[in-house]
Amino acid sequence: MSKLEEIDFKGLITSLDETVNGIKRTVNSPELELTIRSLQKTVPKIDEAVVSIRDLAVTLNDNSKSLAANLEQTSIDARASDGTRAKGAGTGDGHVENRRGGGG
Repeated sequence: MSKLEEIDFKGLITSLDETVNGIKRTVNSPELELTIRSLQKTVPKIDEAVVSIRDLAVTLNDNSKSLAANLEQTSIDARASDGTRAKGAGTGDGHVENRRGGGG
């Protein structure tokens, strides 16, 4: 028996025919059409969300720079103020006296 005779052409054609019919069913299915229509509505919303997230990231980045600068200045001011209190208002035990009359 030759190699050509060993090939199941009828089975091959049947399998190919089933494959083509499956592709036709999928391509022409109402579900696929609904999915495509749904994507057409969804993609612009995703685009808007991406733009909003990008804008938010830029804003957060800008605000974090300002916040860091403010925090640094507050820290400098607090150290300076703490130094002033330690020189003039200390009780000797590490606590600052309450100017209204009580102890720290």
